[in-house]
Amino acid sequence: MKPTTLSKSRFKLALECPRKLVYLGDERYASTREDDEFLQALADGGFQVGALAKLMHPEGVEVTARSIEDQIRETEALLGQDNVTIFEATIRVENLVVRVDVLIKRGNVVELIEVKSKSFDRTKEKKSFRGAKGQLRSEWLPYFQDVAFQTLVLRKAKPEWTIVPYLMLVDPTVVCSAENLGARIRVSREGKDVNVTVDPTLKAQDLVPPLLTKVNVEKAVEEILVGLVEMPNREIGFRALIDEVSEQLAAGRDPPVTPGGQCKRCEFYCAPEERRGDLRSGWAECMAAHVGTPVDARRAETVFGLVGDRKARERLAAGQFLLKDLDSRAVEVKEECGRISASQRNRLQVEEARGDLDPRVLCADALRKAFGSWRFPLHFIDFETARPTLPFHRGRRPNQQILFQFSHHVLDVGGRLEHRSQCLVATPSVVPNAAVVRALKDALGGDAGTVIHWWSHERTVLDDVRQQLEASDEPDRDALVAFIEGLLTPAKGPGARLVDLGLPLVSKMAFFADTDGRSSIKKVLPAVLQQSDYLQRRYGAPVYGTAQMPSLNINSGWAWVRSKEGRVIDPYLLLDPLLLDATLNELALRAENGEERAGEFIINGGAAMVAYGQLQQPDLAPRERARIENQLLRYCELDSLAMVMVYEALREWLV
Repeated sequence: MKPTTLSKSRFKLALECPRKLVYLGDERYASTREDDEFLQALADGGFQVGALAKLMHPEGVEVTARSIEDQIRETEALLGQDNVTIFEATIRVENLVVRVDVLIKRGNVVELIEVKSKSFDRTKEKKSFRGAKGQLRSEWLPYFQDVAFQTLVLRKAKPEWTIVPYLMLVDPTVVCSAENLGARIRVSREGKDVNVTVDPTLKAQDLVPPLLTKVNVEKAVEEILVGLVEMPNREIGFRALIDEVSEQLAAGRDPPVTPGGQCKRCEFYCAPEERRGDLRSGWAECMAAHVGTPVDARRAETVFGLVGDRKARERLAAGQFLLKDLDSRAVEVKEECGRISASQRNRLQVEEARGDLDPRVLCADALRKAFGSWRFPLHFIDFETARPTLPFHRGRRPNQQILFQFSHHVLDVGGRLEHRSQCLVATPSVVPNAAVVRALKDALGGDAGTVIHWWSHERTVLDDVRQQLEASDEPDRDALVAFIEGLLTPAKGPGARLVDLGLPLVSKMAFFADTDGRSSIKKVLPAVLQQSDYLQRRYGAPVYGTAQMPSLNINSGWAWVRSKEGRVIDPYLLLDPLLLDATLNELALRAENGEERAGEFIINGGAAMVAYGQLQQPDLAPRERARIENQLLRYCELDSLAMVMVYEALREWLV
């Protein structure tokens, strides 16, 4: 059943694309919206911060009714009091409805507080709400629009009130005074219901100073209310847009299809093979309305699949849609010496779709030069990390980097491979950084071999941890800092010990079919295994975990390359689930292998981040603790092994 009221969540959706409201709530249409929002909230601590905000207002009363009508009645009864604090106050006027995170009423003066898990550092100008020219920063705009919508609805519903709007945000400068805070507010999911459980012994007075800060946003809200909104195909006044969308909903009219860049990430999408029974793809229906014919292609096979391309609207207007139908000259190429430029990668995507491309394109000379500068033995490392919004340890600040695990493979000049070392420190109340760096120092200190990682994550983490160690009282602080600086300096060029295989090399010097043009290790590994005869011979034999190819977690012969119906199975699918919650594990896997959604979930460590959070629960059953730790070790081992495999395949092709 289509919605007829305009809530703040629906208005947020309409700001992205009004057409989404056609598919919202219609069970016939596939949607990842709830799942993506759940993963996002896990990554940034949204559920926990919401619970903490309520804890900070112990006098508050929560509206708990299930239906909207009952919520409105319950709210109105509470508002009969002169002084009251309400959580999830539900207010409707006309067909506009809002649920306010925290509403504090003192007579006719009402504080409207929207709680967000985003950090706000008052001490840093570059982190402020406004840019150098006084404009509202784009990263903050959605938050102000959210509060502005609520402010407008409350003013319409209660004109006698004086509304003072606030954002309640995370203060990253505050040191947490409570032990294991992040594990004392727990999040679980049962079907579509999210349960947040707060340790009953946790009190607001345990957090002094508080980790959340209340910021008055009256001026920004007033600017939003009288300003214009940039929509996919036009500019329109903020109030006018609210009126337009609310009228469309009330009348049951569907907003028009306005394809553009926003379609690249539309959540109302499923691949053609997933459209079984009554399941539909809203994205495909929008595209069909635009091109005038049914669409039976994956989104990655259209102009929306062009990696980094921002010309979707122009391409659609020019009649470009399916990559296979494009002339390769439709992508204007900017040449870059010794590397595959972004525009060249797009053209290669078109050529692949047309069947005019070899399985791989390599900048052979540049890769040979890079590999030739590496020193054996080669060390391949992968980190698992977390940046908990609510710290797990007393004395830590929100969003501080935690390095809790690494895996380390060594490949010698003769081709012998060994999973030589690993470290996992996930004991509750123990900050793992120093212990993990200490173990990494021991692992890498025996020689001067090149240390290889994938993308910028490991370098960023080491720099963050270095800064933390410099301010610590660890007895070997100076030695640990010197070790990290030795890895980080120089950042690149001759003499660099820490080398990124993914970002400057594979993503700039290699293109593989069946990766949708992308260069993440989760995309590249299956494609490389499918193409490399060498890898199929080397890892198709059951030798991994034997004396021939030692492993710290696999003790018997294991074959990483296995096939089904002529296709190599993704090695990650050969491992048992990391998370016991099957639904959450499936969501995490989909996010890590999917399109450009749930980004913060991946940036913050994905499934491993969730697993670490579970290990911080002191009352976790020993058997489950052992299972999670064992699976973390295996997954991280495969992460570092994956880099070895990609390097070996490239090396063989370059001979």
